[in-house]
Amino acid sequence: MPVLISSLAHNTAPGGWRGIIFTATEKKNMLENVVIEGAETGIQARFSNFTSGWLSVSRCKSGIRLQDSVATLSDGVIAENSSGIIADNSELTINSINLERNRAGITIGKSALMGTDVTMRGNDGCGLSADGSQLKLERFSVTTSENGACLTTVEGSISSSAFKDNRESGLVLSASRLRLSGNIFSGNRVGIQSADHLPALWDNALINNRSYNILYLGDEPFHAGGNWFGEEDRDKSELSVFSKKPVMVRIEPLLKANPYSGK
Repeated sequence: MPVLISSLAHNTAPGGWRGIIFTATEKKNMLENVVIEGAETGIQARFSNFTSGWLSVSRCKSGIRLQDSVATLSDGVIAENSSGIIADNSELTINSINLERNRAGITIGKSALMGTDVTMRGNDGCGLSADGSQLKLERFSVTTSENGACLTTVEGSISSSAFKDNRESGLVLSASRLRLSGNIFSGNRVGIQSADHLPALWDNALINNRSYNILYLGDEPFHAGGNWFGEEDRDKSELSVFSKKPVMVRIEPLLKANPYSGK
């Protein structure tokens, strides 16, 4: 049976108790098979390390907050918090985690995030927000948020991931040297919005987005060849791409089939 940690009061509204705090501890701190409800911050770590096995954090003002810390989360649910995960100057690894119905999913600054088999669904703002950080994401699914991911000054890679059915953009990029391969962007208003030509994308499916598959706001040519736009015909594919200046997005060569192998 999971261990429930919550306020002594029957009311588990956010902020009913302080939460679990790690401060300046690099010991083998581990939480496994734990349910945390109704805290100010479910887990707060400052200059500390911790790992978790199965973990549920819900109805907190902040689910998990890291500052100058290292954390590995494996298996669990982070749901119905004002903020799911916040990390500053930290290293975060998440595997097989669901983040659902938070006001903000994951927000990181000057941090490293590695994620595999992560599902983010129904978060009100950006599913993932990152600034000045490094990412390595694989099989990362972001759906039904305002924006799937908003990334500024980010480096790293996203592969075999899905950005689908978000109300605005699947992925918003600025000043980010990011490698995107084997992903799908579908059902958003805009698939990928980029402020510049820095990202590299190939073997992606950009299909059935409501306004544009790519919205490009940069001033230099942006190379987007080697992707699938739902059509083998170049002229039809170009109709789904918009650039601030004419003909700034180069989509050839076109893939002839959908490369995305996930669900």
